[in-house]
Amino acid sequence: MLKAGFDPHIPGAEDSTPLDRACFHGFHEIVEILLDRDPDPPLEFKNAFGGTPLSCCIWGSIHSWMKTDLKSDHKRCAELLISAGSHFEEAWIPTVNPEMDAILKAHLTQ
Repeated sequence: MLKAGFDPHIPGAEDSTPLDRACFHGFHEIVEILLDRDPDPPLEFKNAFGGTPLSCCIWGSIHSWMKTDLKSDHKRCAELLISAGSHFEEAWIPTVNPEMDAILKAHLTQ
């Protein structure tokens, strides 16, 4: 879709962007493509629920219902988002997901 010229910033259902949805389901390969091909990814854009791609990733690591052949890796998605400049607050910890807690804690000290 990116090659065809679709704008990845245009929100769809629930004001979610493609980055938001890919993060929610842990589709790290899609997240990587979206971040690599977008000079200004919507890292802080909030969907209808007030979630950013990173907070959706954390929520999805606990609540995602997607069952596909795509391997989900919420940990990798979170690392990609934080490396790209996503912000988070210390108050988000604990998340109920020990992997996410470890990633967030590691980036608090940097």
